[in-house]
Amino acid sequence: MNHSQNFFNRFPVSRLLLFFLFLLGLFTYGQTANAGQIDEVKVGIFNNKPMCFFDDTDKPAGIFVSIVEYTAIREGWKLVYVRDSFSSLRAKLENGEIDILLSTSVSEERMKLYAYNETNVFHNWAEVYISSKTEISSLLDLKGKRIATLKNGIYTTGPEGILKLDDKFHLNCEFIFVDDYYAGLKAVNDGSADAAVANRLTGAMYGKEFDLEKSGIVFAPVKIRFALNKESSKAPILINALDHHLAILIRDENSIYHQALKRWLGGVIEVPRDYIPQWLIYAFLVTFCIILIFIFWNRTLYTQIKERKRAEEALLQSEERFKALHDASFGGIIIHDKGLILECNQGLTDLTGFTNEELVGMNGLTLIAPDWLDQVLKNIKSGYDKAYEVEGVRKDGSVYPLAIRGKNIPFKGRDARVIEFRDITERKQVEAEIKKLRGILPLCSFCKKVRDDKGYWEQVDVYIHKYSEADISHSICPKCMKENYPEEI
Repeated sequence: MNHSQNFFNRFPVSRLLLFFLFLLGLFTYGQTANAGQIDEVKVGIFNNKPMCFFDDTDKPAGIFVSIVEYTAIREGWKLVYVRDSFSSLRAKLENGEIDILLSTSVSEERMKLYAYNETNVFHNWAEVYISSKTEISSLLDLKGKRIATLKNGIYTTGPEGILKLDDKFHLNCEFIFVDDYYAGLKAVNDGSADAAVANRLTGAMYGKEFDLEKSGIVFAPVKIRFALNKESSKAPILINALDHHLAILIRDENSIYHQALKRWLGGVIEVPRDYIPQWLIYAFLVTFCIILIFIFWNRTLYTQIKERKRAEEALLQSEERFKALHDASFGGIIIHDKGLILECNQGLTDLTGFTNEELVGMNGLTLIAPDWLDQVLKNIKSGYDKAYEVEGVRKDGSVYPLAIRGKNIPFKGRDARVIEFRDITERKQVEAEIKKLRGILPLCSFCKKVRDDKGYWEQVDVYIHKYSEADISHSICPKCMKENYPEEI
């Protein structure tokens, strides 16, 4: 008799049926008890396609909507959507009128006001969009321009937002504050603004609709998560549930999270609205776990080996990349894409005073003094690969003489540029101290005066004092003393 026959002889169908019904009741009770903790969740939603928005049928849609609805079904929540502008929803979150605000950027200032879930949903950054007829390609080109930007948005008022850049580089822009990025892009199209600040996804989706182009100005990389009321007793429960289910979705490449990314960012894939109840999935797995235990064990072992190999390869590539950066460097090294720093070495940290975490993702042009930005941008565009001198800016705001040299390189499947920074403060100090006379002095054979470059004749001591840093002291040699003052000898 084989093992399967032995198994069913020991556990008749009637017993298995009772066991299944027991599990069914157990998980149903668990779900009911869990759902009783939080019945209703108010969710703030605003127009920020593809993160969150209302579709053509006026139903909530987007990447964040897919995640929160997936979680709500499994936790037994009833979702109530509150539709408003982002600025108004922030106020409602602070006042406790809503429980969750979708698609909210993380910053130190906002972390003092809101609670965030731990798992990151998306990375984003700001780009400046312009009309095809407008010649804007650098921050300095924005001087005096009309800029449409989101009211109270992270790319507007954040630590690296457009208002900070305007103040730092003295751009004197005229700002037009809008309720959403779509309105900002529309303002450029109708001529009421010269440029618009938008996150990279919204700009990519609507830029073509309004015949707009990317200016090449990129700044303020941020993390996008769920924001919650910090004082609410619901917040810890909501955060735990969101992080738990989001982690599951991220690990599963076929989950609705990845399907939503593909749908809105790379091809349309429908996200199913009807899900199999979680308790039924668990009951099914428990019923057949004895039969499938060896298959799962082998699969788990295979997955662990595959993941370990992938992690080791990623670690090796990372170590090789950083080793190359350090070994090849006599100063600070950065690798950037259109100014956005992708990698840097310890030398740059020592040189600028910023930490590695602060530098990666920063706009590298902020390390250059404003008076030299035009020359640096010109050399980047032309691919200039010779060394040249500019002035740099450290974290503390001090300006120092800097020699830089750049070269275009391939990096992770795209074109990038590697830049070497060298502090030449000591060299400049030495050059300033080395000031001395050079060449042939035209000296009169009789009066011993020297002719300057303007044709005037001057005494030798006056000429030397004027054209060098030497001081003259007068004395009398023994021969002249004998000829002019014989009585003193």
